[in-house]
Amino acid sequence: MFKYFIWVLKVILPAIYHYPWIFRYSRHPEKYPLELRYKRVRALVLQFLKILKVDPIAVNMPKLLPNQKVYLVSNHVSFFDPIVMIALSEQPITFVSKIETRKFIFVGRVIRIIDGVFIERGNLKQEIKMMQEIKQSLMTQNMSWAIFPEGTRNKNYEAPMGDFKAGSFKLPLSTNVPILPVAIWGSQTVLPTKIHWKRYPIYVHYLPIIQPKDFNGNTQELAASTKNLIQEEVNKLRAQYPQLVAKYSKNKDFIQYLK
Repeated sequence: MFKYFIWVLKVILPAIYHYPWIFRYSRHPEKYPLELRYKRVRALVLQFLKILKVDPIAVNMPKLLPNQKVYLVSNHVSFFDPIVMIALSEQPITFVSKIETRKFIFVGRVIRIIDGVFIERGNLKQEIKMMQEIKQSLMTQNMSWAIFPEGTRNKNYEAPMGDFKAGSFKLPLSTNVPILPVAIWGSQTVLPTKIHWKRYPIYVHYLPIIQPKDFNGNTQELAASTKNLIQEEVNKLRAQYPQLVAKYSKNKDFIQYLK
């Protein structure tokens, strides 16, 4: 708890300072240009990650053209995952999130500000409506979307990824927007109270772009192929991570706190 107490002391003043515009932008994002909203959100995210000593490390991140968009598909291990992806992307990206995320004080507000959508699992009518909004955005706007197709966080450090929901891949297939697979590792070490490091490196590996048209409309095959690609990279990161953070963990067994 001492870790959280220190964080609150460090974050509370910047949070109070920024709250007025965060509140305005999240309540009525349509009143402000997306470029302005995203720029301010990203600056805030970078500031908070610096305060919390979180170091996002991008590997093989593609350089997208100003009007180029992709459909980012990633594994999901922490609430920090979307925050880290925003920190690394100068071009606007937004997220498909489960409805519970909307209630999170910081992450929920951030996703609302940048036009993200919240899916209520089991509510087919709402889900169809949200998917139509995302499809329209992919077809008409120069903004990339990111999704975590496992549907929930994988909380066990040593467990394999969950199945990718095939429905998550209908959008890139119907719009022919390229898929950018992403493997994230290390974000699950930030929040546990028993892990006290000077820095928290988070590795974000960008994998080769997948063209949906190569799968002839087969969502199951596309989902499985994308998952296998990310799982292979996650396996490598999981094996390497203890050595990569050895100077911060002092070679102590931190994995026991992540099971």
